[in-house]
This record gives sequence, C-alpha cells and structure tokens, in this order.
Amino acid sequence: MENVDKFLKNASGSQVFLLLGDSGAGKSTFNRELERDLWTNYGSTGDAIPLFIHLPSIDNPEKDLVAKHLRRCDFLEPQIRELKSNRRFTLICDGYDECQQIYNLYTSNKLNETGQWQAKMIISCRSEHLGQDYKDRFQPSNVADTSSAAKSDQLQDAVIVPFSKEQIEAYIHRHVADVKPPWKAKSYITALENIPNLMDLIKNPFLLRLSLDVLPGFVDVDKIEELSTANITRVGLYDRFVEHWLEHGKKRVGRRELSQQARAAFDTIIDEGFTANGIDFLKRLAAAVYKEQAGHPIVEYSRFKDEETWKARFFSREDESRLLREACPLIRSGNQYRFVHKSLLEYCFARAVFDPQASPSSFSGPSVTRRSS
Repeated sequence: MENVDKFLKNASGSQVFLLLGDSGAGKSTFNRELERDLWTNYGSTGDAIPLFIHLPSIDNPEKDLVAKHLRRCDFLEPQIRELKSNRRFTLICDGYDECQQIYNLYTSNKLNETGQWQAKMIISCRSEHLGQDYKDRFQPSNVADTSSAAKSDQLQDAVIVPFSKEQIEAYIHRHVADVKPPWKAKSYITALENIPNLMDLIKNPFLLRLSLDVLPGFVDVDKIEELSTANITRVGLYDRFVEHWLEHGKKRVGRRELSQQARAAFDTIIDEGFTANGIDFLKRLAAAVYKEQAGHPIVEYSRFKDEETWKARFFSREDESRLLREACPLIRSGNQYRFVHKSLLEYCFARAVFDPQASPSSFSGPSVTRRSS
C-alpha cells in the first residue's frame, strides 16, 4: 500500500501502476480496499475521484472506458461530460487478464491528453498472463519526452507476495472472530502446521479462505497423529469447497417458500443428488464459457435476446436451472453472471475436461447439453 500511496501523491510522476500477482493472491481484494480507503479519505472537490472498474464487465474497454463505466453506474450524459471536463480520477482497473486484453488501455483511452479524461491508472493482472515484454502493454506512450528513461518513469509495478506465517495467523484470528466457525483459531493453526505441504498452499489468500471453510469437515483436529498423513492438494481444496458451498446452497434454497412447481423441481434434484447435479451444472457452464466465449469469465444474459442460445440452458427462468444456479458459487450483477473467482471457473473447466472420479467409459468430454431430468 505504501508504494501505491507514493504513486498517487506524486502528481507529476508515474501515471500507471501495475499490480501483479498469482491467481488468488488478493489483487481484487487489494483494489477494493484501496477504493474504500480513498473514499474514506476523500476530502475536497479538488481530490481525484476513485473509480473501481471491473474490466471484464466493460465491453471493449480499449475505447471510452471511463464513460462506459459511469453509464453502468447510471450517470447521465451531461454529468459524464461535466466530470470529464472538470475532475481528476484514480482509475482502479481490476482483472486485465480476465478480459483477455491485448491493448494498452492507458494509451487507447487517450488518458491525460488534451480534452480527454485526466486520470492516474492502477491496473491489476495475473503474473502468468504476461510475457517478457509485458511493460509495453501498460507503458504510457503519450509523453512529450520519448526517451526510455522518461517512459520508464511513467510506469511503476509491484508484485503481491504470498502471505507470511504471521499474516496467515492474523487472518485466521480475524476469520474466527467474524465468522464464528466450529473451530477455534488454535485448532486451525494446529491443523495447518501438521498437515504436510498445506502451509505452502495457503500462502495464497484465496486458498487460505477455502481451507478455513472446509477444514472442519475435512479432518479431525483432535487426532494429531492422523494429521501428518492427511493428503490435501489444491484440487482437493476446490473439491471440498464446491461440495461445501452446494450443501449450504441446498439448505438455503430448501428453507425458502417455493411455488408448487419449483418445490417439485427441487425435490427431483434432491432425489437425483443435489450436490452431484450442482457439480455437473458448474462443469457444463465452465465448458460452455470456454467453448462459446473463449474463457471470457462474464456471461451476459438477456431473456429475450438469448432465449434461443446456449446461455438459456444455464440462466433461463426454468425452475431446475434457476434453483441450481442460486445454490452454486456464482455472482450475479444485473444481467451479468460469473464464478465467485476466476480460478474456480478454471477448476470447473478442468474437471469438465478430465474428472478422475468419473469412469473412463462414462467420460465423453466437456458436454454443454442440458442434463435431462
């Protein structure tokens, strides 16, 4: 955060700050926290206005990025023109890798050129998404001095490092205080320290969160001698997380007051195996996202425009699809749907392509057809 603070306070210095990190390293969490802090400290009309922009939710973000985001926030055109003419911005652009960009968004949007949006840009991206010459995709090129030294001063970058042991323990204590799980902090720490290789896995914040959710149902912390033989892998954590989420989703949906038709559909899914149906739904959805959208993580669904497309199999109002969708680890924002985390989409796609729990005779590749009832 200190490097970002210096970047923002230096008005005449760097214009782009690139935030790198592995999948699940906490880039989006950092960006949300930054936006919140900037709004908390926002003081006067002369301050730069912070805008958190989830890039995958914007169509063609290489052009008119800021105005498109403001329109999504229901700003009117006169208001947008007024902001463009008179205000400065801090653009916190999240998920460059998720929108499969090849453009330099700073230069393609003509930021800080005469008559254009005046803004500094913070942009996050997975480290593994970038090649050796990645800086060309973020380096501002509209500076008067085109020497390499001057251009390098316009771009800063930083990498989110894995959690330390102290940070892991602090996160566990906060999790226990906020969530009130069945385990105490000491039980979590004991399990994490005694299960082989798990401590290395949970240096990744997202995997740490998964572990805290599923460990109480995964191992018996009172049997310390058994912990050393527990075999927990990254895939195993995702397996248990999805099962755990679907079980909670089933209970949540089951407690609701459903129509007679919806209740019958729910009972049918229960009879067939709710969790198994939910996993199948997620695998088919992930396979369709990669087949139909080349892996672009956000699916936009309009009932009338898309009722004859592949999207209707997952996002229609049909009771079976709706009930499964509501119980799955998906996020809805207006007419947009996505997995709660990009790595979960990748996991479900991998399971669709190859599932070691399925028998060889039953495997036929990533089917995207609707499961028959």
